[in-house]
Amino acid sequence: MSNFIQDCLVGDALPDEIDDYIDQWHDGDFEIPLHAYLGMSWDEYAIWIESPNSLVYIVAARKFNISYLEAVSSAATMAARSLSMSKLPEIERWLDEKGIDR
Repeated sequence: MSNFIQDCLVGDALPDEIDDYIDQWHDGDFEIPLHAYLGMSWDEYAIWIESPNSLVYIVAARKFNISYLEAVSSAATMAARSLSMSKLPEIERWLDEKGIDR
């Protein structure tokens, strides 16, 4: 059985479709916890619960076989180069909170 993360990786699901998977879990009779049904580790699930926007980094980390923090750090580096500078302070604040060197 595939899961949400696997489906995202092969292009069968988009990150904004996670609620559909959660609804399926609630409607089904699954004997596994929601985080496992979605294909997330407990740590990934906890990060996602705290910050739903983190889902794209979770999927990217899996796709490139890197840690979540490496995915976020790489995104911050790219953001500094390509996104409007208005988002940069928010990203830098998050990196500081997590103790990630830039």
